[in-house]
Amino acid sequence: MRISLENLIIEGTRRMRELEQLQDEIPSLDMALKFIERPGTNLRNVNLSVEEWKVVSFINPKNTMRQIARAAKLNDLQMRRIVYSLLQAGLVEVIRPKARP
Repeated sequence: MRISLENLIIEGTRRMRELEQLQDEIPSLDMALKFIERPGTNLRNVNLSVEEWKVVSFINPKNTMRQIARAAKLNDLQMRRIVYSLLQAGLVEVIRPKARP
């Protein structure tokens, strides 16, 4: 299979920029997520991918994003992408994890 070196460089650069942006938005996966409480918000009316639903199912102020990623079998980049999309949709907020008893 032949691949243009120029296209390969452009795609690599695009991915690096995406990773930098996601790391700026979500600098640490050691933080937790919690749902934003808004009357009338119903997750059943939201279109999420299978991976997003996996993440949503683990959201709890005691679970860090790193723990959620591990449980959902996602790498750091995948986790950041999903969290970013949930943040942009206004469904979650990033918080400090609550201590486990």
